Amino acid sequence: MAKEKSENVQQATSKLTLLFVAIAGGIVAISLQPLIVVLYARLGITTAPISYQEVSTRTTPEQIPITTTTVTTSKPQTTTTKTIVIKNDPTIDEEPILLKNEPITIKFPEPTTTTTTTTTTKGPPVTKKPKSSTAKISTKKVEPSDETSKTVKSEKEPSQPDIIDVTGRNKEIPEEVKNFKSTRINMIKTKKLWIPIPNSNGGHRRVPPVAIRAGKEHKSSVKHWLFEEFLSHDECVNLIKVHKEHVKKMKEIDPIICFDSIQTLRKHLKDLQPNTELHVTPNDFTKGTTCINATFSSTLKQWGLKWSYSTAFYLGESPFSATLSKRIEDATELQSNHGGKFQITSTDKGVGYKAHHDCTLNGLKQDRYATFLSYLNTVKNGGETEFQDLEIKISPKEGRAIVWNNMNADGVCEENSIHSANIVEDEEGKFVLQRWYYYEDFYSLGKRPPEPNQPERRPGQARVSCDEYDMGSCRAYDEWNYDHLLKYRNINHNLI
Repeated sequence: MAKEKSENVQQATSKLTLLFVAIAGGIVAISLQPLIVVLYARLGITTAPISYQEVSTRTTPEQIPITTTTVTTSKPQTTTTKTIVIKNDPTIDEEPILLKNEPITIKFPEPTTTTTTTTTTKGPPVTKKPKSSTAKISTKKVEPSDETSKTVKSEKEPSQPDIIDVTGRNKEIPEEVKNFKSTRINMIKTKKLWIPIPNSNGGHRRVPPVAIRAGKEHKSSVKHWLFEEFLSHDECVNLIKVHKEHVKKMKEIDPIICFDSIQTLRKHLKDLQPNTELHVTPNDFTKGTTCINATFSSTLKQWGLKWSYSTAFYLGESPFSATLSKRIEDATELQSNHGGKFQITSTDKGVGYKAHHDCTLNGLKQDRYATFLSYLNTVKNGGETEFQDLEIKISPKEGRAIVWNNMNADGVCEENSIHSANIVEDEEGKFVLQRWYYYEDFYSLGKRPPEPNQPERRPGQARVSCDEYDMGSCRAYDEWNYDHLLKYRNINHNLI
């Protein structure tokens, strides 16, 4: 009897032990399910839905797989999106930029000095998602860009000097640059001109300055002067002819478009495609720049992004440049060595330029103290230069020139100097010639700089620069500067 009781106790104990083992094994199996899903997903093995909860994954310093949970009408399904984010790459953000109504906080990525190696291939620049599932939308497939980001190795660089050249690169500064003594201008003093008339046997035309009175009182130092027939008819016609020849060449190849920020790009896209959600990622930008790639640039052109055209010439590149520079100095006492490049700008019908400052609020002393602007043709409808805060509006007339100061005598940008170029309504468009004069000069001022290598582009391919959306517009240039380079934008420097 005692022997049978002992055997029964042993059997019960064995069963209880097996039950505890089974329960513990079940708990371990359940806890390991998420890790098994992640492991299978990384190996490319499809798994059945096993969890109604979002699966969290462990990340490594180099790659971050992004795991999402998709909920359907039947059963939730856990999937792993094969999106790899390479850390420490200055051209890649943590996540794609979704253009919705809420503000975007992602900015252009900061350049780093760490050594990274990345390989990416450009795909279609945008993915369209119609907001309404019932709308019939015919989408045209955008061919993938030929541009690829090859394996690139960024070497760690020494710290930047206090003063750098216009390329943003470290280099030995020449003695003539080190020894350059800057000067300042803080006044416009106008006087009457007697401009020689060609083929007139010594004849001259009298060009007196006319002070423009503001329509409302203000306390700023901003003043405006007007000169009629500052440029002759022949000068205006020839300048327009040369400009049109350059613009014709610029239009042979679609330009590369650069933006001052992702916010500006976002707002332009909402204007161009108001009923479509557009996904933009840093891969749509060329590496190390604020410029979108050539494929995306062509797409924006097809969608109707508008811009004006600008061609430049510098002092000493033609006899006329010296003649015009001296004429401006004689009329205003704005010294030639404080002048930048000369720009001829054309604006087509339906295009204008939003209200903006020529100087930078709270900026450097090496800024645009004064602006000289001359109209090369007469525009009957639209195209006025308007100073909204001062209630001044000047109509374009062939040969007419205006000049004003953007900064006060202390080199501070005046807020009341804000102005716009109103939308042109004439079929012929509008043509102007302008030159900026800087409060404090520097060695490279007025000299044509070498062009940067980035972004890669075809010979003769123009640059379209879109300024801050609410305070500027887009303009195509026949030369490339360094404002679009991330490295250059993030360096605190003085101009030399």
